[in-house]
Amino acid sequence: MKISIITFTLGTRTRYLNECIKSIYDDWSIGIELEHHVVFQGAEAKLTSMERDQYNIIVHEWPKNIGIGNGLNEIIPQCTGDLLFKMDDDCKIVSKDFFVQAKWIHEQYPMAIF
Repeated sequence: MKISIITFTLGTRTRYLNECIKSIYDDWSIGIELEHHVVFQGAEAKLTSMERDQYNIIVHEWPKNIGIGNGLNEIIPQCTGDLLFKMDDDCKIVSKDFFVQAKWIHEQYPMAIF
């Protein structure tokens, strides 16, 4: 199973974004492939190449902020996961095995939105 994650940021809350990314990969489970799109809207990317490589993040730099709705319309077609999450840059996973649980819910109720 592959999970796609979309995170939009204006690039002003770097600490929160780094904590979000770290929490995603701290919870990552073997057997679940993650694809993480981080979209900087109207801002230059503030992730180091080491962070990009370490976490296998797909970074998008958009010259202007087009908003969440239009942004989702732009980025969703580029996502290849079986399950899609939009996670704000200040989101932090605190539940152990979050992705394992999400996978289970999706397998039991594939049409559910949760």
